[in-house]
Amino acid sequence: MSEVFIGVIGVSMALAIGIGSNDETMAPVYGSRKLGLLQSVVLGGLLAWIGAVLLGGGVSDTVGKKLSGIEFTDQVIIAILISAAICLILASWQGAPISTTQAVVGAVVFLGLYKEQADGVEWDVFGYIVLSWIISPLIGMVIAYIVMRIVNSLLQKHVKGYNEREKADSMLSWLLLVFVAVTAISRGANDVANAVAPLAGSEGFDENMRWYLAMGGAGMFIGVITLGRKVVKTLADEIVELTPASAFSVQLATAITIFVGTLMGLPLSGTHILVFGFIGVGLALKEKLNFKTVNKILISWVVTMPIAGLMCIGCYEIIGLF
Repeated sequence: MSEVFIGVIGVSMALAIGIGSNDETMAPVYGSRKLGLLQSVVLGGLLAWIGAVLLGGGVSDTVGKKLSGIEFTDQVIIAILISAAICLILASWQGAPISTTQAVVGAVVFLGLYKEQADGVEWDVFGYIVLSWIISPLIGMVIAYIVMRIVNSLLQKHVKGYNEREKADSMLSWLLLVFVAVTAISRGANDVANAVAPLAGSEGFDENMRWYLAMGGAGMFIGVITLGRKVVKTLADEIVELTPASAFSVQLATAITIFVGTLMGLPLSGTHILVFGFIGVGLALKEKLNFKTVNKILISWVVTMPIAGLMCIGCYEIIGLF
């Protein structure tokens, strides 16, 4: 193994930490106050690592080998990893839940355009990915809306009095933990692809893929428990007020959408799905949404790809000087 490739692995680990730092999967659990902030991020980090190791292989192939039309040299790989890692860590420092997938895909696409013009991108694969970004949040929002309406109707019809409501909330809180486990494992599998996908074009990746996935999962765990708290707090406290029932509805919708997408090998944005799940719940309950926070998140999504892409081109040229 060359010294350069060891460096690539180190940068990939940094990206995994950045990905973990921007993982907001546990926001509904913390927002419902079922678990404290530290408990939430530690559990989320552990589940993400499990998902990365067990289910992360299929999505890595989609983002890495199939999207780009350029050769994945060490210079290209390092530029992609550094640019995406910087974007994620800076966003996490500001508490902004940006899309990890968009940062990596933006870096790959813009660098491909820079090096080979239109031939540097597999446009059918890119269109497939973008379509999944558009459809999956809308599906998550609709599912969250429907689940919230059903749960709210059942509570109003069958739960009478304070004690019964306490019991119902407790049951929903435990169900919430079940579905957050499914979401976190699926999210770990989906997001680890973004850390190790640039390595997919390297020699020996297929033979050592499980080790790379384990390494990426470990980096995500570190990111979640160190820098991930700000992002979790932003979504838990600043879009809509959560109860065990509404948190359960958001988590169920997110779990279903991400789990199905991961099995299909789709590089989904868990951030998009979760945020739209919050919106769906707010609409179902006819509660006031914090559109200032929602608009801030939407703007960050729009600028993520071009910022990551331009940063990647800059990193590529700087690395080329050495």
